[in-house]
Amino acid sequence: MNTSSTSLSHCPVQELLPLLLLPHPNISSIDWATWLYAPGMPPYKPNFDSTLAVKSRDLADKWVAGDVPEDNKEFEEFSAEQKLEFLGILLEPEKLEHEKLEMMDKMYSLSTSPNTEVLFGFIRIGIKARWERSVELGLDLATRQGRMKFCRPLFKDRLGWEEREGQGEEVLRGARGRR
Repeated sequence: MNTSSTSLSHCPVQELLPLLLLPHPNISSIDWATWLYAPGMPPYKPNFDSTLAVKSRDLADKWVAGDVPEDNKEFEEFSAEQKLEFLGILLEPEKLEHEKLEMMDKMYSLSTSPNTEVLFGFIRIGIKARWERSVELGLDLATRQGRMKFCRPLFKDRLGWEEREGQGEEVLRGARGRR
């Protein structure tokens, strides 16, 4: 079979896998029709290690419940992905109180984070809570960073905040000539 100018489809894979995995006893029990053609999720769900995500959720749940940690040790030990998971979880509930956002910023220095993704997540939580400081942080990030990945969600989040309606347009017009 000459495959130099063709893409690999499921048919050759379906034919080759039994040859490659010949010694494995379960290869003949694969229900190819279900895996390749049935709608929905595959019938098999692997067991993923969620240890790191659980730590993020536990810390976020503490903040939502008002059980504020005494220090920043747990958060500082998080990887960047865990910090993003933590902030993503905090975006889910209704709104965080402004006092919690201020304590969180003071404890974790989120408003000065060198990681743009972390700063972006924190700003979105602040905008959702209608925390005034988040507007200046968001506009600064949008003009400094400028990527649509960050700008579009920030301005979309701010749409429902009538008191701040025209402020973003003014900033964007001012920043337009600087790039």
